[in-house]
Amino acid sequence: MRVLIGSEKVDINFFQPITGQRARLRINRKEAWIEVFGVIVSPSKLGQLEGSPALRRFPVLGTGVTGPSFAWNMHRVPLRHLPRISVLQQERLKWVNHHVDFSLSDREQEIRATRLATDSLVALKLSVNTILKCFVGSAEGRYEVFVLSRANGVPELVIFAHALRLDLGSHTIVADGYALPVTRDMPKALLKTLDAVPSRHLRLSDDEMESWKCLLPALVERCRDWTHSEGCAYAPGTTVPISTEPGKSPICSCGAGRVAPDFAAQKHAAPFAAHATRIALSPLFSVSYVDPTGAAALRDAAAVPQLLRDHEVNEAAVLLLALRGGRLGQDDSDTMCKGCGVWIPRGLRKRCGACRTAVYCSEHCQREAWASHKLSCAGRTRP
Repeated sequence: MRVLIGSEKVDINFFQPITGQRARLRINRKEAWIEVFGVIVSPSKLGQLEGSPALRRFPVLGTGVTGPSFAWNMHRVPLRHLPRISVLQQERLKWVNHHVDFSLSDREQEIRATRLATDSLVALKLSVNTILKCFVGSAEGRYEVFVLSRANGVPELVIFAHALRLDLGSHTIVADGYALPVTRDMPKALLKTLDAVPSRHLRLSDDEMESWKCLLPALVERCRDWTHSEGCAYAPGTTVPISTEPGKSPICSCGAGRVAPDFAAQKHAAPFAAHATRIALSPLFSVSYVDPTGAAALRDAAAVPQLLRDHEVNEAAVLLLALRGGRLGQDDSDTMCKGCGVWIPRGLRKRCGACRTAVYCSEHCQREAWASHKLSCAGRTRP
């Protein structure tokens, strides 16, 4: 909301959308303060929330240049500020499988087990989990490119998983990635290039594909660090997503091509970099006090210590997290692993024995990075 007082103007951000027609001011001239009251709009009153259940699950409010668009029920994630998790050592990432499985509530676990009912949200959660599991490496192999299609096998959406990060504020993980909607006007040469890229194909039902296309705008908006252009397809009054039909993009093109340099430099990603839009993909957790979650794990609480041992959880890291309330801060400039780029907590860094400057998260990364580090290692070049 913008408040105008003479020639002065102040923009006020509310934590939820409000209706300007019922807003009011209270001015205290003696103490020199102004209080602004806004009535929160119910989601059911907003035009963007009309339509299918999938459309109402992941609403994006605010459109284009009329105001900042944002995901109604997904928190923002500043991707470039989140610690990066190395995906090179798959044996240390077994916990990811257990973590994402907790996104299903007890009711949804039953649906998954019986397969007697079709639920597009459960199917969507499972496909999101499949992407996260395959990105870190699973029994099906490790993939960075995921092609989503309907039963006919024609690609409609491509997800590039670029980096795995810790979402410390929500105690979960987030895949820093890029989305490429496959449209009818996409160059045929680009589609042929896609066929040659190693990828994991996911065939979805029509309802699940619609859910993905309704989710995609929210995944873009929650990590957006750019501004929509004046010609944005999210025009005032436009329903987001723009379309869920095959061959049409559900998102605007304002974010296309705004990719990180290290993503564009990758051989498999370079041809698509100009068309891809950055997204933040996380497990879609249920609200546990609304839809109970984790009953099976609670019944088997005695297995938790063994689970930690099986996954080789570093006790020092657990202690450090506990002392800091589960949050880690980047305390020094030399805290990034020179091998994989992951941030390393203080006390767990392995330094080069020669120069004592380069730090690593593990001996594996140190060995892998030695070929390049030895060229500049101060300790090795001393006379």
